[in-house]
Amino acid sequence: MDTSNEIILTGKLTIADYQKHNYYHHKKLLLFFFILSFFTFLILYISSGVVSGTRTLVEFVGVVLASMFSGLILLIMWVILKIRIRNEYNSDQILQNELTYIITCDGITQKIKKSINNIEWNDIIAVYEHNELFQLYISKNKAIVLPKKFFTSVKDADLFKKVIIQNVKIKKVKLM
Repeated sequence: MDTSNEIILTGKLTIADYQKHNYYHHKKLLLFFFILSFFTFLILYISSGVVSGTRTLVEFVGVVLASMFSGLILLIMWVILKIRIRNEYNSDQILQNELTYIITCDGITQKIKKSINNIEWNDIIAVYEHNELFQLYISKNKAIVLPKKFFTSVKDADLFKKVIIQNVKIKKVKLM
């Protein structure tokens, strides 16, 4: 093992970090439901013939109403999701503990209390970098969340990106 490329990250995942991760994770789903509900409301409104007038007026009012109703549905979904995320975070005591990650060219070692979990690079199916955090997906719905505040320096973050590029052999690597 090349210890010159060893990165040690330590920190606690806050509820704000967990909410950011879930926002990025569910963003496409929320956008899909917004678009689906928008077109559904638009088609229902225009085909119902509730308002008479010029075609342009009917379509304009339809777009406005569909946007409002779709926005309302999106808001309701977001509130429900935030409540679910908060409850999930509060009920998961392991998630709230201090985490230590040792990142090497061999993989990632995750330490939580007395538990040690080794993740090989070929176990990672996707990697995403955002302004506040990195997401390393090990399944479709399970990710290692590494807030950038865990990194002690920009050099460590750059070294982490270098290790990711060298060792993760998948197409779903999106780094800034």
